[in-house]
Amino acid sequence: MNNRLYFARTKRRMTQSELARRAGVSRTTVSMLERRGGYPSMRVATALCNALGCAFLEVFPVDLPML
Repeated sequence: MNNRLYFARTKRRMTQSELARRAGVSRTTVSMLERRGGYPSMRVATALCNALGCAFLEVFPVDLPML
């Protein structure tokens, strides 16, 4: 479950449908990402972050290996 996407959306009091409409994706896509997690394409991830008005790393953290 991508809790970060869910929390970012609910913090802004948006429904899945509203976020999907603003991002230009289906509600099913938003639901799937919230339930299953994972990383969408860069286009979808960027559109979701723009629709939420938040930084990419706020919603999709990048785990970098320690060097």
